Amino acid sequence: MTQGDDNLHTVHIVVNVPDDTPTLYMPGNLDELGPWDPAGKALEGEGARREITLEIEHGRTLEFKFSLGSWGSEALAEDGSVPGNHRFEIDSDLELEFTIEAFSAKAPEAAERPTAEGSGVIGTLLYHYDVDSEYLFEPRHVAVWLPPGYDAESDHRYPALYMHDGQNVFDPRLSFTGIDWGVDEAVVRLVERGKIPPIIVVGVFNTYRRSQEYDPLDEGELYGFFLTRELKPMIDATYRTRPEAEFTGTMGSSLGGMISLGLGWIHPDVFTRLGCLSAYLGDMHGDEESPSRNILNEIEASGGLADTLRIYLDLSEADAGPGYPPQHARLAEMLKAQGRAEGSDFVTLEFEGTEHTEASWRKRLEIPLEFLFGDLAGQAERE
Repeated sequence: MTQGDDNLHTVHIVVNVPDDTPTLYMPGNLDELGPWDPAGKALEGEGARREITLEIEHGRTLEFKFSLGSWGSEALAEDGSVPGNHRFEIDSDLELEFTIEAFSAKAPEAAERPTAEGSGVIGTLLYHYDVDSEYLFEPRHVAVWLPPGYDAESDHRYPALYMHDGQNVFDPRLSFTGIDWGVDEAVVRLVERGKIPPIIVVGVFNTYRRSQEYDPLDEGELYGFFLTRELKPMIDATYRTRPEAEFTGTMGSSLGGMISLGLGWIHPDVFTRLGCLSAYLGDMHGDEESPSRNILNEIEASGGLADTLRIYLDLSEADAGPGYPPQHARLAEMLKAQGRAEGSDFVTLEFEGTEHTEASWRKRLEIPLEFLFGDLAGQAERE
């Protein structure tokens, strides 16, 4: 235990890697580990031995992975699979050692062009490759999913959901864990049960600038301009959407949940249905003049969120730390203070026994989809 503070424990981690391994990173649930930024915290050392020492409060849960700086380069298990998160309950000092033989390369590079063939997707999956932007550093692929029956009903228009980390949304071959969100399947099940109307889903691929673009107080403003001024007008002109804000949602997890909230805050005239799964809402590192920033501080200072927003907010059991439960509770109190009703205008849910992974979000995806679009069930829109 750390001398002078009975509430802190020292966790020392050694990782053995191939000698030619570049910088090794440790994304995890602690603020100092990104959080969950694949290039947020580098381990020390070169060659075959890398290490890191953390000071962690007694009773906290430490959860983490290893990567080479992107979610397409995660450490692999001995059988070549992408393992789940490493997880430890911190009640004493720990010495941990890991050996990594190889790293994944599942996420497509910008030059690669995925196709729907062999994806197993229900409905129609189309790709727009290398969509350029005057606001973003890199072009990106965009996947568009059209529900079954889209081509048969030429005068029907659909609500639209814009999802972040688009590689992980539809096709397990592209997802960095090998497990996609199964959005097509979840939407079809809910439509068949009459819980939501058919919707169009747009998956926007991420890039190496994910942590900056998904931070509303950093490049998230530029990412928002790309979505609202460039991508959405293109989607609305190409597909039969219901373009009004009341029929348009955005959804993501972790930092993708943060930018979903941020888009509703900054652009309530475009996005009103916000799906924030395992949303990280804590401090983000800034620059020397502004060392940390917090989206809820800024929302509060701006006078709050628009009363037209419908907000889904949830936590996995693994979402520990100051950026998760305390900030979620704070957001809920802010919404209540604005006169918003919990259960109808917004919900905050916690899921026991779940991890901060695509597999967990896939299992509960029907819940946010129904909350966000359930009030539109039974409605029809024709030109």
